[in-house]
Amino acid sequence: GIEWPPPQDAASAAELGELQLVRTARLRLTPCEQAADLAISGLGWVSVGCLPTLQQGALEATLAVWVPRGVEVFVRPPMPVGG
Repeated sequence: GIEWPPPQDAASAAELGELQLVRTARLRLTPCEQAADLAISGLGWVSVGCLPTLQQGALEATLAVWVPRGVEVFVRPPMPVGG
């Protein structure tokens, strides 16, 4: 695969090309639990979870992921975390 270095200036940002919406993920969030991982090819993954809240019950979130053309985004179950 290809790794993405972060843009350092306007020229390197332009090399990435325009961003496009490739994934919209609707997640059900439960306080103090990880809901999902977003895996972005060439970048890595981001774990999505919810901090404690005063609101009772589960929450919902919609995430829009914008990336350069040709980059894939996957939503997967969260990786287990030892405790």
